[in-house]
Amino acid sequence: MGNGVSERGRSISFGCAGGTTTGLPADTVNCNNTPVQSATLQPVGGIGGFTELSFPLSRIFHADPEGHNAGWVLHLQYGTDRAKASDARAAASNGLARTDLDTVSLTYKMNSWVSFVNETSYIDTRAATAHSKLFEGRHVTQAHDWRQEFGPIFTF
Repeated sequence: MGNGVSERGRSISFGCAGGTTTGLPADTVNCNNTPVQSATLQPVGGIGGFTELSFPLSRIFHADPEGHNAGWVLHLQYGTDRAKASDARAAASNGLARTDLDTVSLTYKMNSWVSFVNETSYIDTRAATAHSKLFEGRHVTQAHDWRQEFGPIFTF
């Protein structure tokens, strides 16, 4: 029998009873005609999804297709990832119950090769356990983060 270790430090048994290590290739288990036992891992149940919506601002406001305001687009996105609370509270889980991501981006297409994007994101995470998580040096059950990005996109 072999033993692995999960990310949480839990022992995971696998292999076969009475098996020996052969070494060719390195650490290969020889089961000597006995059934192989697979590791039993229970995943955290959950649901999630996302929605996106884009608005071609230049077309909505009737910008001149040959002018400087022809390439504006507003993009909205919302996504969520929710774990089953009883699974999230189990010892094998990280204890996180829900994470939501909201994103707004404004894109300006300068020409067919260069676009500029300004994106703002809000991330909200909640714990399912009574034991709080360490965030920004404090123990909390809910954490959030704002992210701001700006940069060019080059298309070849």
